Amino acid sequence: MSEIRELWRHQIEMVNKATPLNNFGFLGEPGSGKTAACIHTLRHKFNEHKKILKTIVLCPPIVIENWKNEFLLNSKIPPEKITCLYGTGKQRLKLFKERSESGHIFITNYETLQMDVFEEMCKWGVEAVVVDECHRVANYTSKRSKNVEKLVNGNMLYDKKKQVYSGPRPYVYILSGSPILNSPMDIFQQYKILDAGATFGANFFAFRARYFRDKNAGMPKHNYFPNWVPIQGALEEIGEKLNRNSMRVLKKDCMDLPPLIRKVIKVEMSGEQRKLYDSMVEDYVAYFTRDGKEEVTTATMGMTKGLRLMQIASGYIKTVDGAEVDICEKYNPKQDALHSLLEDLTPNHKVIIWAVWIQNYEQVRRVLRDLKLEWLEINGLNGADKNRANAKEFESNSKIRVLIAHPESGGEGINLVSASYAITYSRTYSLRQDIQAEARNYRGGSERHEKVTRIDLVSKDTVEEKILEMLANKQEVGDKVLRDITLQSYKKEKS
Repeated sequence: MSEIRELWRHQIEMVNKATPLNNFGFLGEPGSGKTAACIHTLRHKFNEHKKILKTIVLCPPIVIENWKNEFLLNSKIPPEKITCLYGTGKQRLKLFKERSESGHIFITNYETLQMDVFEEMCKWGVEAVVVDECHRVANYTSKRSKNVEKLVNGNMLYDKKKQVYSGPRPYVYILSGSPILNSPMDIFQQYKILDAGATFGANFFAFRARYFRDKNAGMPKHNYFPNWVPIQGALEEIGEKLNRNSMRVLKKDCMDLPPLIRKVIKVEMSGEQRKLYDSMVEDYVAYFTRDGKEEVTTATMGMTKGLRLMQIASGYIKTVDGAEVDICEKYNPKQDALHSLLEDLTPNHKVIIWAVWIQNYEQVRRVLRDLKLEWLEINGLNGADKNRANAKEFESNSKIRVLIAHPESGGEGINLVSASYAITYSRTYSLRQDIQAEARNYRGGSERHEKVTRIDLVSKDTVEEKILEMLANKQEVGDKVLRDITLQSYKKEKS
């Protein structure tokens, strides 16, 4: 058996804080090594009990194999004691039954919790649960979140009157680079899963009432929608409570990374684009206006409006019958801007191009064909195995200068540090996707570059500009909540 890989200093600090506790939040930025820190913490628990605890790791499908590799690099656990659980429902159930008799580590995705094998997992008597990318369970009403909670608390008795659990509870660890994506309220359910309500209570509405107020309370009923904002001092108090059993590691505090340069290039839309965009805006304004008074849109209708405008800004539109029409086939300003960028960059640099719409892929391909560049793609159509293979090929093959990737498919668990440039061609409202995408080529390993540059191509005077502002505001709020649990804060407490 090979020697265990040594930890970085900041990982040691995380392990030191986590080891005495039964639950802990590893909230390091993507690429900061929180997976290894979590595994070393588990090793300490295994050593305390003198056995491999019955362990389940929940994670996105693309990082299942990566978790197994990390276990092998960071522990002396035999490979036969670690099982990656995927395939059909029947295959997962069969494999689980075959290997669940003794101490074992199962690594699987969240979809497993919707299969027949889930009931067997709940009966197994799990002793340690790892919830990777825990922001995926932030919605306390979702089936996924409820299932994770059931898995964690399966061996416990629930007192409905006191709203607390009693009995043996497994060790629970949550991991995320971005636990707060939409609102500070995101944190509640993740920590309820982590510690059964010890940090923020077991009731969401009590938590909300303590820390937030409805800014729109008192609005007329016919156009009311809630707008929960933190009360004075709430974010600071939430941060203080998180400090008890969490640590956040920022890449700038633990890695000698090159400068990250962020640029926004604003592109004028074509005349046809602008005409269609303005017409769509007017149509929506007219639709949501009654008797000369602007009505409040529903969240669903507001999202639909935003998606349509985003599509136009990126050069295409989806018609009511589902057809995708390229409205910039003759002249696409954003496509032209991409052509100029790649023409300058690709002789000396590898480039990632992030795009979210299928039509955008063909727009980008046209540019790459014209420049006679070789490229690979990572998207939802490929499947996890092919995406991983394409990522490795992009990293190792110097002839392939460009990778086109969807942030949902390529934004987690993939290292793309050979690229010194990343261009966002189109985007969504998702802060998680934005953070994860940026972290693919700005992480440990990017020291090989003098700098790493992110370029956002944005259609001028459109919703794309507003999305960038919104994402920046969300990031600022999340940072404010989490600032007291950083590695630097922990070091100050110790000194």
